[in-house]
Amino acid sequence: MGETTSLLERLAESLDDDRRPLAFVAAGAVAAGIAVRSLGGKGFAMWIGNSFLILAVVCGVILLIAVAPAAFRRRVGALTDHAQADQSRATVGGRVILGVHAGRSAIEYGAVLIDGDPAQPLGGLPIKEIIPTRTRAHPGSGREAVYQSIAGALVDLIRDIGDRTADAVAIALPGLVDVRERTLESSAGGLPPNSQVANEVARRIIKDHPAAAHKFGLTDVAALAGRIYLDNDARAIGRYVVNQRRQGWHNYACILVSEGVGSCLILGSRVYYGSFTGAGETGHQTLQLSDDRVLHLGGSTGDSAAELVVPDCRCRKAGLHFEMIANDVGVVSMAQALNPKIFAGLAEALGLAPENVMRYDVLLAAAERSLGSEAPAHLQLPAAVADLVDSDAYRTYFAAFINQYARLLAIGAANLVNVLDLDNVVFTGPVVSAFDRIDMFSQRLQAYRAQYVIREDRVGMPIEPHLADHIWEGAALVIRDLDYADFMRP
Repeated sequence: MGETTSLLERLAESLDDDRRPLAFVAAGAVAAGIAVRSLGGKGFAMWIGNSFLILAVVCGVILLIAVAPAAFRRRVGALTDHAQADQSRATVGGRVILGVHAGRSAIEYGAVLIDGDPAQPLGGLPIKEIIPTRTRAHPGSGREAVYQSIAGALVDLIRDIGDRTADAVAIALPGLVDVRERTLESSAGGLPPNSQVANEVARRIIKDHPAAAHKFGLTDVAALAGRIYLDNDARAIGRYVVNQRRQGWHNYACILVSEGVGSCLILGSRVYYGSFTGAGETGHQTLQLSDDRVLHLGGSTGDSAAELVVPDCRCRKAGLHFEMIANDVGVVSMAQALNPKIFAGLAEALGLAPENVMRYDVLLAAAERSLGSEAPAHLQLPAAVADLVDSDAYRTYFAAFINQYARLLAIGAANLVNVLDLDNVVFTGPVVSAFDRIDMFSQRLQAYRAQYVIREDRVGMPIEPHLADHIWEGAALVIRDLDYADFMRP
């Protein structure tokens, strides 16, 4: 009897307050009926015991009719609330999104209006530019200059969106980003490793631009930081490409070559983040592992075999990392290693002191001129340089340089293609764009694709320089990226 009473009491505790007395009456009636009948009597005692049990049955019927539907409604409501909670977590912001791409020397930014169902897949979302792409140079070097640029850009955007309310900020950064913590773990740009970017940006806006903070309806640093989302720049490009729905592409990669070398992997037409949002760190693949960190470039310049001593990667892991050869600084080091004498002659013609590093775009402008094209208008070469690079020695040198870089880029891409069975690899970014102006580069890249990719006849390797212009828009699309939102759940 005690176990029965306890069971009914637990049932009563699970009911609403207004239904609980009825449950206690039923429990009491059952207990009394069982107690009276257990006396073993007949006649009046049996009648009393049966009456209690009948009362319990009546109360049970009333509970079943009146309470069960309410409990059912509560259960359905709980499921609906849970679904709505999941729905709210499936989108990490609202509609007006401020997008920022923070590079090493400057940032690009703008504002978009993103429409559509929050649960709608990423591809094909309508994006309306409220404020088109703007550019802002950092006021100096170092972390403070980068944060000032980001905060200043956001203040500009908030001022210019008029009466609209800013729902969220999305920032794309070069390096390894911890999406959950909104932190830059390792950096290829102007911020140091382990930078708490969301908090730092929010703090500067609250402190220095309180009127702008009110546009978010927030005055607390932590609350504003909660509206600032981070991702790396390569994945922002991939997200933009997914949203453009490239016809017939399902499994592909977008490789961005700039201050570093990063990629976004798209598998099954969805951005792949990995277990900890670190997927796509293409720049940290090891092309040749050796104790002395030497890349043997071969004797393609006509001299003895050239060797390039590659510095340690920023990630501090062992090996000769792809990024340290193929990024904006690495290409210049490669050109110098191929033939130090010829490189020194070019630097002297450019008026560079030995301690000054040649810019990659100037180097490639010289290569462009040497191999038969005019240098870009914004990079007009001095007459002394033009005369120098028109010689046969420099044509041979630059041809070897272009060939070597195309080979290394193709090997890095082929590693991804062969392991993941991709159907396309898209190259973009300022370094690749500068190489792409030279006809020979694309030809050599496609030739090495056939040499290193297993199914070379089924895999495309297009170069799309313009994609890098949309990094800030790709960053803003995190607001509707359901896979990104999964990592924001507590």
